[in-house]
Amino acid sequence: MLTWLSTFLASTTMHLIIKVVFILMLTFVIDVGVHYLLRKLTCAFHKKDKAWRYVIVKSLSSPLTFLIALIGICFAISLFLSAVTDERFIKMVPLVLRCGIVLFMTWVAINFINGIQTQAIHRRTQEGLDKTTIYAITKLARIIVIILAVLFILPIFGIGISGLIAFGSVGGAAIAFASKDLLANFFGGIIVYFDKPFAIGDWIRSPDRNIEGIVEYIGWRTCRVRTFDMRPLYIPNSLFTTIAIENATRMTHRQISATVGIRYDDVAHMRAIVDDIKQMLQSHEAVDTTQTLTVNFVNLGSSSLDIAIYAFTKTLDRAGFQQIRQDIFLKMMDIISHYGAECAFPTTTIDFPSYGVTAENSAKTRG
Repeated sequence: MLTWLSTFLASTTMHLIIKVVFILMLTFVIDVGVHYLLRKLTCAFHKKDKAWRYVIVKSLSSPLTFLIALIGICFAISLFLSAVTDERFIKMVPLVLRCGIVLFMTWVAINFINGIQTQAIHRRTQEGLDKTTIYAITKLARIIVIILAVLFILPIFGIGISGLIAFGSVGGAAIAFASKDLLANFFGGIIVYFDKPFAIGDWIRSPDRNIEGIVEYIGWRTCRVRTFDMRPLYIPNSLFTTIAIENATRMTHRQISATVGIRYDDVAHMRAIVDDIKQMLQSHEAVDTTQTLTVNFVNLGSSSLDIAIYAFTKTLDRAGFQQIRQDIFLKMMDIISHYGAECAFPTTTIDFPSYGVTAENSAKTRG
């Protein structure tokens, strides 16, 4: 037994195994050291608010440790396979290494794009950046990176790009016809991104369709709108090229428009009521007097004398607007009551004309 062990330790195979184990251990030590160093740099740059350095180091952290491990493993495997006479296995190692390098570059690029997206969204309030535009640009950049990675990997496995282009030219029409809805949604998404009829967080509604809610997500195929009953509504992007969209978030003011009717018996107080309501609106702190403000006696209705009120509030908040409108309506009712007038409601008066024949005489006649 001892003789066999001494012979094995002195053999070439044992020397080869020792070298492979040493390479793997050295790779592990370097990998751990690099990972520790990058983690320290990431924490240091994050604390000092050095955004670009933080994004670069963060992008390299995981991909670089992966690349170091891949290089070490490929080198150890190639050294071990050097004793194998079959060259098919040895030729596979460089292919795996080249694919790993492409994967490393793709991984770093996508991490870098994600980091830029996070930093841009964080700083958009200070620099006036649009969140929707940020998402659009970063999505497009990720797609370009993935396409380039595929184009680099295909030649490694002996697949020519020219053949792929030829296939695309021959089958492009059939693919386009089969995926016309998908393409329509894709180009609809591009139109939404560049025309910007709405952005994430906007309150939108469509007078053409039953669509109203807050935009939560804008994708390449669909948009997600959260309706006011808290249900998600998924809308194909192609629909936005054919319907009208009203963006309530971009309004500058909220409108108060109402009509109140008083009785015909109160016509003597009409002028004073109209003047007091107009003065009340002009002195109200929540009403924007720089915009159109009208209070007019507008109609002789069948049951009422109608006063039309038209004004704009300063606030855009929905709940705040409801409170302001309520306050204005209550003050308007107080003004009407102050003059002893009342709001009219539909009434009908029936007059029975008398022809000189009483009910008693009519009964006697029938008797």
